[in-house]
Amino acid sequence: MESIEIELLEWVNKESKKMGSLSFNTIEPLRLEASKRRYYRLKNNDLSLIVNTLDPSEDDNLRFIEIGSFLIKNGVSVPEVISFNEEKNFLLQEDFGDDVYQFILKDSNYDQLFTAAIDEILLIQNSDHQGANFPVFNKQRAFKEMDLFGSWFFKDLLGLTEDPKLLKLFSDTYNKIWINLEKQPKTLCHFDFETRNLMMLKDSAGVIDFQDTLIGPVALDLVSLLKDLYFPLSSEQTRKFIALYLKQAIDLGILDRVELEEFIIWFEWTGVQRQLRIMGTLSRLYLRDGNASRLLDLEIILEYLITSCETLNEMDSFLELLLESKPKLLTFLEHFK
Repeated sequence: MESIEIELLEWVNKESKKMGSLSFNTIEPLRLEASKRRYYRLKNNDLSLIVNTLDPSEDDNLRFIEIGSFLIKNGVSVPEVISFNEEKNFLLQEDFGDDVYQFILKDSNYDQLFTAAIDEILLIQNSDHQGANFPVFNKQRAFKEMDLFGSWFFKDLLGLTEDPKLLKLFSDTYNKIWINLEKQPKTLCHFDFETRNLMMLKDSAGVIDFQDTLIGPVALDLVSLLKDLYFPLSSEQTRKFIALYLKQAIDLGILDRVELEEFIIWFEWTGVQRQLRIMGTLSRLYLRDGNASRLLDLEIILEYLITSCETLNEMDSFLELLLESKPKLLTFLEHFK
């Protein structure tokens, strides 16, 4: 057992004793992807809990607790925080189990699970966040995220040159995307509402990794869910779930009367911005941090990006660039398959 595991187990058992519960005797590290946190499961005979660690130099655990409490008050299914050690950044919370959407979605259950996930999006969006301190997804942030594509993916990963003509194309494209995002109403958003962050619970979809919650475009969480990397939907399936969401959002007053075709355009523009961010982020994760675990995701993200650009006006030049870049990406990824 590693020293950090011994330390965590000792801390949790002190907290458990305060609560009059049995002590824990096993601790198991859980999967680690791009998160800064390290997660562990603790078990005794009748109880299972999750503890996570965060480098003490990071300061977002208090924010994580604050957001979690807010979401629980608004009916969103997020894990309850049981105890927190601010000095060491240890956080003990409810265990939602192992049924992560990413690993259990299949043809026989996706309809039920995506419907449950949409219910959680609506609860998040319908939360009374007036007076709450949530950041706003503004132009500066949107451009900073999209710039990751040009610098980390296009130039550094693929080794392609950003000449003045290309830089202007990037700038013009980002402006078009932002103009179209601005047309959407703004709501509370999880920001990474994808199958990696959703759990199948008995009566709902459990939502995790919500620390980046913000005020953003209304289509953001829905596009995160329906343009997922691990369970791609057909265009017909996607349209069906968009229509399901839209009807309920209008019924709840989250949206005024919006035609389906107009909302789909919002959805696609939002997807383009998100896909540019993720492509840049995953390229940086590999190049800067030496983490290749998500590199193969770039292929499906690029396909989503191409498909979205094919459906949108004013994106022909950028689409042409994406199509030219695709063979180089596929050749690069062959080394990691």
